[in-house]
Amino acid sequence: MGTNKITVYKGDDIGSIVVTIKDENGDPIDISTSAVYFTVKTTKTDLDAAALIGPIKNGPSPNARGTAHSDPTNGETTFNVTHTETDITAGTYYYDVQLVTAGSIVTTLIVDEFEIVEEVTDTIT
Repeated sequence: MGTNKITVYKGDDIGSIVVTIKDENGDPIDISTSAVYFTVKTTKTDLDAAALIGPIKNGPSPNARGTAHSDPTNGETTFNVTHTETDITAGTYYYDVQLVTAGSIVTTLIVDEFEIVEEVTDTIT
């Protein structure tokens, strides 16, 4: 692990987590009809209902936390994680990104660590 590790300070907005999905030749895959999920959990085996963040579903039919893909014909989707979502106990968690095609084929694209680092200033007024 460590190639796609995400580190953020507790209570900070991450901004944009851009994921570009490519085939084995490095060419972008059109994800116009696919959903892409981003989920953060305490352990990899936790149920989705126990997720700390998400599942965030982007795509043609996003869930309440998701959005439409940022550039679907070029395989790009963008997840935004807010400061309220990262306001959790500092520590190392796990995240994944999954692609679900219109034909219901599920492919896990990334599994890695999601680290929350303790901040110094804890109150902004």
